Amino acid sequence: MKTTETIKNDVEQELRWEPSICATKIGVSVNDGVVELDGHVGSLFEKWAAERAALRVANVTSVASEIIVDLPFENVRTDEAIVLAAGNQLNWNLQVQETIEIKVSKGWITLHGTAEWQYQKEEAARVVRSLRGVTAVTNEIKL
Repeated sequence: MKTTETIKNDVEQELRWEPSICATKIGVSVNDGVVELDGHVGSLFEKWAAERAALRVANVTSVASEIIVDLPFENVRTDEAIVLAAGNQLNWNLQVQETIEIKVSKGWITLHGTAEWQYQKEEAARVVRSLRGVTAVTNEIKL
């Protein structure tokens, strides 16, 4: 079993090796295998990538993310623009059901509707997570 300090170092190294994030903006603390991440990043995708990187480390049991998404000015978009972009992404993706509805409030996307399979539900969230201007995604799609 790794020590808390070893797990912390391993998570920090994994964050440095992940090319889609800026590891210097993310703090790491560990308690009994639970990793807490904090800091500020420029996109929801970067936050998601940091959480996934931490989960890849051996002996990490869970991740508590306190990372805040601070969109740079050039990435801020209106809710209407985000709805249109998300709708286009979902419509063009063959893996996503046409029954998905999108709601956006202050950059936070909430997905509603139904899907036949879990992979379709996950794909819908994956597709909209990386859109410019998105600060969070809640996936309420029912199977």
